[in-house]
Amino acid sequence: MTPAPPLSWSPPGLTNTIEHIARALRKLSHVLVVSHVRPDGDAIGSTLAATHALRMVGVRATAYNRDGVPPNLRFLPGAAQLTSHVPDEVDCILALDCAVAHRLGESVAALCREMPVFCLDHHVTVDEAFADILALDASAPACAELVYRLAVALGAPLDKALAIPLFAALHTDTGSFRYSSTRAETLEFGRILLTTGFDVWGICSELYESHPVERLRILPRVLDTLQLSTCGRFASLIVSSEVQQLAAGDESVLQGVINFARGVRGVEVATLLTEVNRGEYRVSFRSRGRVDVSLIAAVHGGGGHRNAASCVVQGELDHIIEQLQSAVARADAPGAS
Repeated sequence: MTPAPPLSWSPPGLTNTIEHIARALRKLSHVLVVSHVRPDGDAIGSTLAATHALRMVGVRATAYNRDGVPPNLRFLPGAAQLTSHVPDEVDCILALDCAVAHRLGESVAALCREMPVFCLDHHVTVDEAFADILALDASAPACAELVYRLAVALGAPLDKALAIPLFAALHTDTGSFRYSSTRAETLEFGRILLTTGFDVWGICSELYESHPVERLRILPRVLDTLQLSTCGRFASLIVSSEVQQLAAGDESVLQGVINFARGVRGVEVATLLTEVNRGEYRVSFRSRGRVDVSLIAAVHGGGGHRNAASCVVQGELDHIIEQLQSAVARADAPGAS
């Protein structure tokens, strides 16, 4: 097979860093490929693609995620082989789409202290001391782009088993090429992947139009919790423990529901507050771009991107929403950076 063609653009130093990682990986006997808990399309797609690329050049690799593969991503090549159990005799960790140890899950976080860690990420929230070698490109629209560069450095061929998970990762993390992170190079990367001849409609249908019927029954209950700030620039939705029980633990049932709140005319920032425990909520943020929600999330120990971030907050629900509204108002005030 023909090796994957290189991308024609690269931030300074990135290619050398990824080539350094590729050389190190080739010398190892068993690589554990991991990503963050509660994985999204970029996390799973990048994990499956990197695992495939390593195996194609003769490196033993295991795909791992603490929370497994979400139902809407189980159609991806290699998804059935991803494990939620850390295998024995691993001698290296390749962390993708996450440069913070605790977000990989307790088992992997513990391993990170015992063996080499290489990391590819595109988030602005990173722990610089986390990895032995960190390849970071905050301008990349998805970690998938860095994983493709790794496949090129390894000399892996570009086949459908590599291209499909990378395309799914790219498509989901760019909001179907709608987000401001989408550049001309992003579409060029997509074009390269499409040369393998996979069925775009088939993939997008699986990603976005294969919902369980429970979604349609639960969605009205979540949308009914919509709250708007007085100024109309902040919207929130709430997922109670009762609603989660109806979803039977399948978080994909509520995939993208936060975008209904962001889609309200005049809203700059939307949040989805999911009850974790009594008095504890996981907060997901979505911004239209004017407000950097990663900075708001960072105040609460979270992080992410300018337009999408998350954190965990404790307290009374009404007080939390009030705090978030105030934070958004300050960030959206004239002269705010």
